[in-house]
Amino acid sequence: MFRCHYKIFCLVLLVLWILDGKAKGIMTKFPSRASDTTEIRISTFDIDATPPVGSQLAYDLMVNTWDLGLRAKGIVILGSGKPIVLCAVDWLGIANEGQDAFKAALADAVKSDPDRIAVHTLHQHDAPICDFSAERILKSNNILPQSFDGTFQRELIQKLKIAVRNSLLVSQTVTHFSIGKAPVHKVASNRRIIGDNGKVIATRYSSCTDSLLRNCQYITYSIIELFSYLCRKRQWKLMTLLRLV
Repeated sequence: MFRCHYKIFCLVLLVLWILDGKAKGIMTKFPSRASDTTEIRISTFDIDATPPVGSQLAYDLMVNTWDLGLRAKGIVILGSGKPIVLCAVDWLGIANEGQDAFKAALADAVKSDPDRIAVHTLHQHDAPICDFSAERILKSNNILPQSFDGTFQRELIQKLKIAVRNSLLVSQTVTHFSIGKAPVHKVASNRRIIGDNGKVIATRYSSCTDSLLRNCQYITYSIIELFSYLCRKRQWKLMTLLRLV
């Protein structure tokens, strides 16, 4: 859950930074006079986003629940212009018409516009996925939607809409905001394998059984050498990831 809190925190700082216009120090107090700036208020919301046991998650069935469930949480920022909603959900993804539905519902809850609503997911793999476009296409072709079935997702949207609307009743005035920076060490993405020509030639995913891709940091093999290796190992899925330039 730390990642969810951290993401919301970063988004809050970014929006407040934009609203204030410029930085004035490590800790800045908003001017008290109404003529200097519009009052900024914030409300928070947090609801359970855990599907019932037996639901089809992105990859597997939901088999049990424990004390640490999935959450949908965020903030509403009230100030100059229409409200802004920042929402993070502990799901694998929310895409296409699913994104449209989430944004439309939250915009309606605070009387704002969808382009002032941000909905993000934390991308847990053992969690639901939401894509109403995929669901519609599958059903129109008489294919079971399985993990793309949107029954629970639509229920969650309505609960989230109510929670966001109710949060406006207990909004609080923002008096200060803080900014800071710090170096980050030993954090990087190593999924994309870069060849000698500086271009991506292969990709590692969360589960990678290929010893060549697992063990290399900076691959020195040519595209042809890697292609031949994958053919010999019959790694057909990985072959499709090569970008032959």
